[in-house]
Amino acid sequence: MGKRRVAYSIVIRQHLIDDKNYLGLLPCLGHNHPLVIKQYKKWAASTSSFVVRDKAQWRSGLFPLENIESRKSAYRAIVQARPPHLNNIYLATQKPEQILKRTQLMERWARWEISNFEYLMELNTLAGRSYNDITQYPVFPWILADYSSKKLDLQDPATYRDLSKPIGALNPERLRKFQERYSSFEDPVIPKFHYGSHYSSAGTVAVWVLFSSWNSWVEGSGMENSDPTEKMKPWSSQRVGGVFLHKPWTECPVAYQNHARKNSETVLIREQHICQFEGYILTGLDPVSAVMYYLFRVEPFTTLSIQLQGGKFDHADRMFSDIGSTWDGVLEDMSDVKELVPEMFYLPEVLINVNSIDFGTTQLGGKLDAVKLPPWADNPVDFIHKHRIALESEHVSSHLHNWIDLIFGYKQRGKEAIEANNVFFYITYEGTVNVDKIEDPVQRRATQDQIAYFGQTPSQLLTIPHPRKRPLVDVLHLQQTVCN
Repeated sequence: MGKRRVAYSIVIRQHLIDDKNYLGLLPCLGHNHPLVIKQYKKWAASTSSFVVRDKAQWRSGLFPLENIESRKSAYRAIVQARPPHLNNIYLATQKPEQILKRTQLMERWARWEISNFEYLMELNTLAGRSYNDITQYPVFPWILADYSSKKLDLQDPATYRDLSKPIGALNPERLRKFQERYSSFEDPVIPKFHYGSHYSSAGTVAVWVLFSSWNSWVEGSGMENSDPTEKMKPWSSQRVGGVFLHKPWTECPVAYQNHARKNSETVLIREQHICQFEGYILTGLDPVSAVMYYLFRVEPFTTLSIQLQGGKFDHADRMFSDIGSTWDGVLEDMSDVKELVPEMFYLPEVLINVNSIDFGTTQLGGKLDAVKLPPWADNPVDFIHKHRIALESEHVSSHLHNWIDLIFGYKQRGKEAIEANNVFFYITYEGTVNVDKIEDPVQRRATQDQIAYFGQTPSQLLTIPHPRKRPLVDVLHLQQTVCN
């Protein structure tokens, strides 16, 4: 660090880089910041790091560690050393929900002192979401339901998405299928769930493999008209991270991929687990994550998308090309319940092929280029502008607390989540898996991959209903009264 005076804001996170354990420390120059505990991935992993958040910039340093106990020891050593500008250490022992209460973010938002966008970003940060982590990227809601009108009427309630329901519950017909699957699902190990895919995930080039060696898969002509579980044929296998993957998902026949997306969210087959117990194969049928799906047009996500797809882009027909069609997909497809990313409210470049990259050709012969916008948007900048206005509208402001309850609050887990049709696969929830206690290295790595790629539910910030934002007219009236 030299002779420079450094103020540290330390955020504890957990990293897995080349199968090694790391501790990272980021200095924030010229500022005093609170000490906050966070984590990378939803398990007590043997991989750890310190990460510092500064409003102006991010700086990082990684130091190899053995396990989570080593991380704790290093953390205690730094705290005990008391660097000159390390302030507010008391926050280090507080949980995210305690920090939320202490900072009064909720009350400030309810009084219209901070915007909906800013509040959602703060909640994401407290819940462990970060721009630096594609497996726990910030999640934002779909807020509009009208992508076909020539004029966007923000005064019409029908223009907006119902924020009191998760994406999977917006379509009644599809919801019935999810509910039927939930009711009929019985397993001694795996808890019931509505959704096998997640609203926010990092993505992988292969089919998700949970709790099983994947000894077979479906292949063959005419598959688009048959049940994918009827025709099983082993593929040449490759060992990937301790899980047997027989061909990447992108190499499956396109006809089968389309059939699977249309007819089933998951294929469940009873098999013998490689780690001494039986389980289900859970194959997520959307290989492209929400993050990569929306952001592949801009770096570093362009490069990451190529890497995650085995050195090439996904098929053009499956990439983000039309906002309206994407909305239709999250309403209809059994495998698609993804929400949005923050960039959809401030970065028009994600809708443009700014680097003139060849993303491929669709089956109809068209080149994939810029995203097709709704008729009410004149151009990408206009779309982002109107989208942001909609986010800050009185309608969204008066209903946003309902969505917060689903994602960060009391409807995230337990009885309330069941009643709200908001239950995801159990491994996505914080605290359900302790990787440190998994002794088998194959099972450990498989579990790590599952959590990283399948999607992770944010840390729960509230166990009681989130308060509603006060009507703007009441806030303005109060301000006028005070001024008078």
